[in-house]
Amino acid sequence: METTTSSLITFDYYYYAAVTAINNEEYDRALLLLRFCVALQPENAAANAMLALLYEAIESDESIKYYSQAIKSDPDNWTYRRHYVEALSRRNRIQQAIDVVSDELRAHPDNEDALNVLAILYKANKQYKAAIGVLDKLEKQTGISEYVAMEKYQLYMALDKPAKGVAEVDKLIAEFPNDDRYQVFRGNIYMMQKQPEQAYLIYQKVLAENPENPFVYLALSEYYQLENKPEQALNAIMSALENKQLDLETKLGILVQYVDKLIDSEEHTAEIDTLLHTMVELYPLEEQVYGFYAIYLQRKGRDSEAESVLHTMLDINPKNKQTWQQLVDIALRREDIPAVAELLAEAIAELPDIPEWYLLRAMACYNIGDMDAALQTCLTALEHIPEDSEQRADFYVQIGDLYFKKKQKSEAFEYYEKALAIAPRNLLLLNNYAYYLAVENQDLKKAERMSAKTVEADPQNAVYLDTYAWIFFRQGNLSLAKFYIERAIDNLKQDEQMNDPEIWEHYGLILLEAGDKEKGMEILQKALELGSENEEIKQLLQDTE
Repeated sequence: METTTSSLITFDYYYYAAVTAINNEEYDRALLLLRFCVALQPENAAANAMLALLYEAIESDESIKYYSQAIKSDPDNWTYRRHYVEALSRRNRIQQAIDVVSDELRAHPDNEDALNVLAILYKANKQYKAAIGVLDKLEKQTGISEYVAMEKYQLYMALDKPAKGVAEVDKLIAEFPNDDRYQVFRGNIYMMQKQPEQAYLIYQKVLAENPENPFVYLALSEYYQLENKPEQALNAIMSALENKQLDLETKLGILVQYVDKLIDSEEHTAEIDTLLHTMVELYPLEEQVYGFYAIYLQRKGRDSEAESVLHTMLDINPKNKQTWQQLVDIALRREDIPAVAELLAEAIAELPDIPEWYLLRAMACYNIGDMDAALQTCLTALEHIPEDSEQRADFYVQIGDLYFKKKQKSEAFEYYEKALAIAPRNLLLLNNYAYYLAVENQDLKKAERMSAKTVEADPQNAVYLDTYAWIFFRQGNLSLAKFYIERAIDNLKQDEQMNDPEIWEHYGLILLEAGDKEKGMEILQKALELGSENEEIKQLLQDTE
């Protein structure tokens, strides 16, 4: 059917609306608009390609169909073909991808990018000889280059033809005699071929010509370690790190490579300490240097020294989230909860938009008995979380719990309702709200409905089963109360049995109410032994003595 002017206008309108939607990150809308565009003009290459791109972003196989149509409509567009090839490759349809690139090269044999892609595909398909052949064509067009030479070296090694691979490296050295990186690599090949003497001669030659080459120090370090000369290996690295001509990034790269091999060894602790002290002295204001040292000290179990280094880092950059987090982690490891609360207060002052810090600080404050600080921390967090964010529910739950602990019941239930409006399936919220309603003997039917959802979602959870049982107890349904509390007891883990007297309290009280006085008192005694401080239970036990 011939395209009319009216349909062109309609197509253009929806096509550019789709482009605008993509720019605004409204991808679902863009998808619908582009599907309409393709319905209007099924052979439009641009619309098909863009639709394929969106489908590929959501990992839908529909992208293959639309890419195929795009290149059929515009066979000279290499960009469309390249995206099509990438989509095929992700689905491991390598041979089909090879065919698509081969079609492109038949039409445009000088397409360097296509040659490069074809070589990669042949390599992925383990067609190493074919890949070398393509790289030879690419080299004729572009000249000798590091990329092509190193790719051919790897391919020849995969074909177990090391001599031909080495010849590619030698060719690279001949083409770029002043780039000593290739000479160092040639030395490394000698090392792999178990010819360390040849490698050493090359390293020394490079060192004499360019003492600032960082690669030669690494290579020499490997050589000396192979020769069982750890002191010389360390000296080679130290020479690189002390060289003021080398940039910090390169030095850090060397440091990472060297220390990672030894960081878990006790044999070289003194050497590594010397090395890191040297780096700190050379770069006293560089946060990264201190950061690496702090990580090393922590992995060695030297937390107090690491803390000092981390505080120095904060003097340099008080906005570094990772530094604050490491200090908090150290305090948690030594179970210094007051220090956790104090550190997080300082961290929040510098970086007030990290919600998890507020939650952790609230928990720390609660654990040290400062409920007011815990509550204020959560309330402050809400000032930094968008109104429509689901994260607010976590804080509403915490605030509700804290208000309940402070015996401000109406405020607690108010915040539980706010949390429910955002996260109606939050199991922790449903359980806590239901339990506290039961404790207060309020709205027990609502409590039962909420608790039932938690048991349905996690039927082995002893805490949820306990809440459910207690609600039935409050309603006077002793048979169901006994059934669910016994399921809770059955599902307690051993460590929970030793540390959770409240479930045993409930079990004993339910048994007493059900008429099993002897066993009920036995269970209440167990609760007391486990640490129960319930005055009602203490009184019951005293009255039976």
